[in-house]
Amino acid sequence: MKTTTPFSRRLSAPEEPATTLEDAIADIDEALQALGAPKDIALLEQNVQNAKTQLDAASAASSKADGRLQEARTDEAVARRSYEDHIADVPERYRDESVLQQAQGEIEKSIAGRKKAVAEAENALRKAGEAKAKADADLTNATARSSDAVREAARARKQFAARLQEIGISDQQYRTFVQHVPEIEALTSVVDEHEVALRTAAGAAAQASAAIKNTQRPDLAILTGTRDAARQAADASKHEHAAARAMYDGLVALRTELSEELTRLRRLEEETGPLRARADAFSGQNEMNTALESFAIGAMFDQVLEAANLRLEPMTSGRYRLERDVEAGGGRTKRGLDIRVHDIETGRPRDLSTLSGGETFIAALSLALGLSDIVEASHGAIRLDTIFIDEGFGSLDTENDSGTLDRVLQVLQDIVGANRAVGLISHVPLVQQAVPNGFTVLKGVGGSSIEKRAA
Repeated sequence: MKTTTPFSRRLSAPEEPATTLEDAIADIDEALQALGAPKDIALLEQNVQNAKTQLDAASAASSKADGRLQEARTDEAVARRSYEDHIADVPERYRDESVLQQAQGEIEKSIAGRKKAVAEAENALRKAGEAKAKADADLTNATARSSDAVREAARARKQFAARLQEIGISDQQYRTFVQHVPEIEALTSVVDEHEVALRTAAGAAAQASAAIKNTQRPDLAILTGTRDAARQAADASKHEHAAARAMYDGLVALRTELSEELTRLRRLEEETGPLRARADAFSGQNEMNTALESFAIGAMFDQVLEAANLRLEPMTSGRYRLERDVEAGGGRTKRGLDIRVHDIETGRPRDLSTLSGGETFIAALSLALGLSDIVEASHGAIRLDTIFIDEGFGSLDTENDSGTLDRVLQVLQDIVGANRAVGLISHVPLVQQAVPNGFTVLKGVGGSSIEKRAA
């Protein structure tokens, strides 16, 4: 029996040549080498799982980013709308950055000028205060000197009265005698002549006595009467002489005292003259009839009027300006703090009472705004952030919605744009339409209610 081994079996013919298979095997080897070292399948699967986890996290982060992007787009739209709402209130000429910067520069320059003016005013006020303090001190000294002079005059009167009592004459007699002071020299001559005559008469009497020594005694009764009459006449002459001499001495002493007192009073008047003149000037007894306090208040009031005119001119189309009436009027002797309005159309000042109701309201509103501006500028710690205006708008004409009322509302709108709140209380429909946000008070049977109104 014949057996065969596997190697001895007949092989079928290959499908491709050996060279082709060898080339394919070489290509497979190169591809395997290109793939690198053999990989761990479990590790690769773990990496795939990690990659899926990271992909899920990335997807969640992408979803959140998409949400944030949508929110950012929404915020951008809201901001754009807010910008458009705000820019609508900005005048067209200020939307250009260069024009706005130029306007800002002019405003800063104006503010610097006003700060400088305020500093100068404060310096002037300080100097005026120092001058007033010095004047008060001078006035006090002058008052003290005047009091001393009054006391000195009283003492002199008392001494004069004592002197009159000492020489034995009354005040009425002094007033009578003082009229004869210019006659002192003449009276002295009369007294001297009388003394000479008296001595002559005495000598004659002695001679007569000697002459009649050896003569017969005449009738004594007659001679006694003649003698007595002569004695009486001599005594009367002596008394008159003594009185005249005493009057003369008293008048001479009085003239000396009066001359000295008059000299002293003139010296005091010359010394206190400048102080009295300065006191009169500070108390209002000057050419302007204005006291120092009124003058200082008037200077500050001029600044208030200037600030008020910055509000009044745009509200009246430049027709009116407020000015202080420095002329005395109404029967008063002192110049006060009255206000009048200057009409540009007539070129003459007018009294406030000649303004219409609407013009009077505008003037009062301008004064209130000007006063608030000056208070804030003069006192940095004071800030008037809110202003309430109650009624007054009904007296303003609208001139087809472009008149006085609109100009007043525009000025108030400019104030709101300058970081200041303005509250308007009015029954005028146009005012309510011009204010975007507010409250309406409604009357009802059960009482009043408030309804919020928004733009």
